[in-house]
Amino acid sequence: MARRQPRGNRREAPPPNIVFIMADDLGYGELGSYGQRKIRTPRLDHIAAQGMRFTQFYSAAPVCAPAREALLLGRHAGHVRHANQNAPMAAESVTLAELLRTQGYATAMIGKWALGDLGTGGEPDRHGFDHYFGYLDQTAAHRHYPTQLYRNGERLQYPGNALFHGDVHSGDAFVAEAQAFINRHQGQPFFLYLPLTLPHADIVAPQAFLDAYAGRFPEMPFAGGHYAPQTMPNAATAAMISLLDHHVGKVLDSLASAGLDERTIVFFTSDNGPVSVGGRNFEFFDGAGGLRGGKRSLYEGGIRVPMIVRWPGRVPAQVVSDAVWSLVDVFATVADLVDAPDGETDGTSMLPILLGEAERLARRPLYWAWRGSQLSGPPDDAGSWSEPEFVQAVRLGDWKAVRFNRSSEVELYNLAEDSGETRDLAARYPRKVATLTAIMEREHAPLPVR
Repeated sequence: MARRQPRGNRREAPPPNIVFIMADDLGYGELGSYGQRKIRTPRLDHIAAQGMRFTQFYSAAPVCAPAREALLLGRHAGHVRHANQNAPMAAESVTLAELLRTQGYATAMIGKWALGDLGTGGEPDRHGFDHYFGYLDQTAAHRHYPTQLYRNGERLQYPGNALFHGDVHSGDAFVAEAQAFINRHQGQPFFLYLPLTLPHADIVAPQAFLDAYAGRFPEMPFAGGHYAPQTMPNAATAAMISLLDHHVGKVLDSLASAGLDERTIVFFTSDNGPVSVGGRNFEFFDGAGGLRGGKRSLYEGGIRVPMIVRWPGRVPAQVVSDAVWSLVDVFATVADLVDAPDGETDGTSMLPILLGEAERLARRPLYWAWRGSQLSGPPDDAGSWSEPEFVQAVRLGDWKAVRFNRSSEVELYNLAEDSGETRDLAARYPRKVATLTAIMEREHAPLPVR
């Protein structure tokens, strides 16, 4: 794609702080501002009213690690990992944090990394982050009461925690770390990447949040196994999402207390759609918002996620936008924001839309691919998996194509008329199928051997 040149008139004095908050497995329909009625999310709903809420924003992948790599590199699924492995990010990769550090930003990653464990070369400080704290291994991040976390290469022990319960909830620790980082950098522009772990994996929550929903829903107790046991999984799921809302609110309160609201652009999104494991049943809450599928699916429920952007005085308030974009575009958008070259990214700057200068940009394709398995047994059994499959999808305008294992059989949907992807129109529009299939072939690249 053509490279965007820096534009001096974008530069703020001083440049804005950037806070990018990513939830984990939060579905499109699990916030009040996106239609949720059973779960309370007042702080995020208020943030949505203060800024711009997007109805057609996408993750870059239906699972954790590829989505995070795509965000930080500004590359789509044809140019990053396809599978959800813990392999370290390549040393030569240039991340958004590295770009911002060249522009004088202090950078921090607080939360779930999932792109390289200690000693692999994939640690956050090897990829542009001055400071990091949290989980390096994404499997360890299944537990909300960790026995250890990492801060800048040092292992921190939590002897009062026992994985399923304990004294310190990881989300509370992340928020405290984020608040300390904000307070330390009031005189320097900063980039805070805050990938929180709620509402992923173990369906557990602090008692106060659980009590707020106890007895409100029908329950099917979960006996436990790979995931934590839970007698009230529906109440616990709701509690986790309300806790996430509480955590985001505390970070925003810190910005306000420091007088940084108007100097900080805040993004809030999710890494992929919702999943039903460990007793969680996202269909009970209509967690995908009426969309088809969930996590591990390239149908809309697996990849269409919330996106809220708030920047008082710059991003218009109370705007609901149907502009189509994805995590891949964040790199180019931030580069435009700080008036820096966006390098070899696959994305497009959405800054004109965020600043209210345009309602939508020129039509361009969005591409997804992933390789992995589906749960083939009960959703509470983490060991029942199907054979791995390779899935691709392309969206161009209102049209979306999905295919499995590079088959000649391609599904085609018109999302303007059928956002639930219930009517396959491939037989009726063979030329559109051919166009979107050609994009799949053009954008796909073999995953480098790591």
